[in-house]
This record gives sequence, C-alpha cells and structure tokens, in this order.
Amino acid sequence: MYHRMESNIVDYLKMEQQVSIASIDELRFYIVNAGDDYKTYDIFKACLLDEEDNLPWTETQLQLIECVDLQYWLTKQM
Repeated sequence: MYHRMESNIVDYLKMEQQVSIASIDELRFYIVNAGDDYKTYDIFKACLLDEEDNLPWTETQLQLIECVDLQYWLTKQM
C-alpha cells in the first residue's frame, strides 16, 4: 500500500504539470480572442497568472523528488 501512495503522489504531480501546461495554452488562446470583453479578459488573465505561478512549483517538486528521493521529500511536506 505504501508503494501505491508514492506512485500516486508522483503521478498526481505529473498530471498537475500536464494540466497546467494545457491550461496555459488554452487561456492564452482565450485571452487573445476575448476582443472587447474586458471582464472576460480579466478573468482569463487572472487564471493564466495563477497557472503560470503554479507550474514552476509543480516542476520544482518533481525535480526535488528525483534529486532527494521521494521519502525525504515526503518528510519535508509534513
């Protein structure tokens, strides 16, 4: 069961990374096509900034897991 939890955490972070990348691409598309709808533009822009902030954190966590081992990374998350 413990091994399953480990792979779930890494899998979750990898999926989060993929979702963020896809979201950033989609949000950029919607921002460009928002036209004169400034309220929609502002909403999409705020979402884009959030995703752009989140992606480096997720990538860093995956890199840390590779460098320091998952067990050590998990203890630092507590």
